[in-house]
Amino acid sequence: MDLTIKGRIKGTGVALIDAHGVEYIYEELRRAALKVKQQFSSLGIPNYSVIASLPSHKVEDVILLLAATDMFTHAPLNPLSTKRDFEFYLGNLQVSHNTLHRELNS
Repeated sequence: MDLTIKGRIKGTGVALIDAHGVEYIYEELRRAALKVKQQFSSLGIPNYSVIASLPSHKVEDVILLLAATDMFTHAPLNPLSTKRDFEFYLGNLQVSHNTLHRELNS
């Protein structure tokens, strides 16, 4: 099996670069997402639960998004929404868990 892509080993390409210029390769993100999935499992959140998150452009949020979308029905919400919007979305989606870790706009 050939694991090279144009001279690079598969999975070693740069997946994203953070605000500080740190490069993350696909394999690093995959390993980090697997750890988050294990943490989700240890919390007892059943697979295919509906969860919500409030993503930013941080690497941690990308990892959370990768892990969550692999295990759950995941609803990333718009951080510019108002508190009233969030209440509607969370109720309408029948969210069982959320990862909202920042204050909601009023």
